[in-house]
Amino acid sequence: MEDIDHYKLLYRLFCSLEQFNLARQILDSLKDTVDCIPEGHRDRADRLYELGMLYLDYATRSRGPPDLDQAIKHMKDAVELTASDHPDWGQRVKELKISCFVQTGMAVLVGDIRKASAYGQMAVDLTPGNNTGSIGWLKFIGAIYEECFEQFKEKEDLEKAIRYRQEVVNITPVNHPDRPDMLNSLGQVLLMSFEYFDKQQDLERAIICHQEAVDMVPDDHPTKALRVNALASSLVSRYTGFGSMADLDLAIQYYLNIVTITRDQSDKANYLHKLANALCVRFKNIGELRDLEEAIRCLQEALLFAVDNDQCRAEMLSSLGGAFQAR
Repeated sequence: MEDIDHYKLLYRLFCSLEQFNLARQILDSLKDTVDCIPEGHRDRADRLYELGMLYLDYATRSRGPPDLDQAIKHMKDAVELTASDHPDWGQRVKELKISCFVQTGMAVLVGDIRKASAYGQMAVDLTPGNNTGSIGWLKFIGAIYEECFEQFKEKEDLEKAIRYRQEVVNITPVNHPDRPDMLNSLGQVLLMSFEYFDKQQDLERAIICHQEAVDMVPDDHPTKALRVNALASSLVSRYTGFGSMADLDLAIQYYLNIVTITRDQSDKANYLHKLANALCVRFKNIGELRDLEEAIRCLQEALLFAVDNDQCRAEMLSSLGGAFQAR
């Protein structure tokens, strides 16, 4: 093992002289030497961990994701070979988890969401069971898997997003001020599951989540309209899927309420547009002309508030044209 110790000394020497290209070559030579240590050798785990920490040191100098990949690989191999009652096991797990956190963030920054999900999952797997200290990280991983699904449309990603969103809700105290946000996020991914995979039970769960989020927020809270909008949207989805007029009626009532309490012009225009669309749907089903007239009025008002958004204006004008034709 003397060669390994010599390589370590040379690595530190070249780093101190800022000869980083030479330091990187020494690391690669050290890796080849460590790889030659037989499986089952009593020093293999220690040497793998030392190698991983040196790659981690180099990654902080080079700021290169590939070097951090190498650090994580070797530290992970070391952790897997280290008994859980070993005095260094806890520290090795901690360093590995921190490295995974960093690599997850770096992958997100460069837009490599798939890589981010892989390292994020590794970090979660290294985190002991339910504790509130992991809430923030679980929220982050849930968001990463949701983004993966939006990019790749793979069912497994959405299932993981739901699982982590649900876990966050499960470990969050009932009276926690962020619980409505967490319920809303869970409801959103459950609604996506229904829309993409026609899972009715997930739609029902989404409505329950959105309803609980609405119930938790006071009427004068700045996020009240946002919560009610999410609930109304999930009710419209259930109406679209199963045709219950009670769901559509309730959604319209919710949209009416949030239009009344919303002050932001852009948001108000959006809610007026949703209200108008729901009224048009009810008109087509029941034939009440007052629904169509109210939809036209809402769209005309929405256009007054959507002056700075060409795309929204185009959609509203299209809806308004359709409403005039129906009249």
